[in-house]
Amino acid sequence: MIENKIIMDGIEYNEFYKTPVQGTDRKDHYYNMVLKSRSGDNIIPVLLLNGSTMEKEKLLRDFVTDTDNIHFRSRIAIYSGIISMQVKYIARTFNIDLCKTLILVNADIKKIITVKDQNDSKKSNINTDKKSDHHREKIYIIKEIMELIINHESVNITKIIYNCNLNYEYATAILEYLIQKEFIVPIEYQNSIKYSVTTKGKEYFKTLSNI
Repeated sequence: MIENKIIMDGIEYNEFYKTPVQGTDRKDHYYNMVLKSRSGDNIIPVLLLNGSTMEKEKLLRDFVTDTDNIHFRSRIAIYSGIISMQVKYIARTFNIDLCKTLILVNADIKKIITVKDQNDSKKSNINTDKKSDHHREKIYIIKEIMELIINHESVNITKIIYNCNLNYEYATAILEYLIQKEFIVPIEYQNSIKYSVTTKGKEYFKTLSNI
């Protein structure tokens, strides 16, 4: 299940952080968060998904590996930023509930749990301040990507990779840079992600057109 938010009974479930859960292998397993029912008969491990698109995929795969043999009734992954089709596929295949916000409701009190993206506090690995041939190449690629998106109104990463002759990792890095700068926005479209240029992005593209 993929939802924008999941609402749970905060009276029935308590949340615990970095709490060990004993698996069938009799070893302690640690998760970002665990929801335990008051009766103790149901435990739900919760994964916090942040970082780059590829980092999120790895985190989710590791989560599947670590929880699959314990036979939890349900598992939850809370993500920040954007997620790839591969993350969605993994979640559906292994019955992991994927959401951006988890809400625990206790009478008139709501506890809202979201994930801060690690990239918010990191500098992008796309450096557009240095004057070099490599810099001009990146600027050219950014210009090509934005022109492609503008001409088609919105496009997915596959089209960007194919038309701009990029590999997946580098294309993802540039898209994340453009999102951080608010030049483009990700849009959910028929179980996939497309990208559209913002008004700010169109102004930036005008500047790039003079390069």
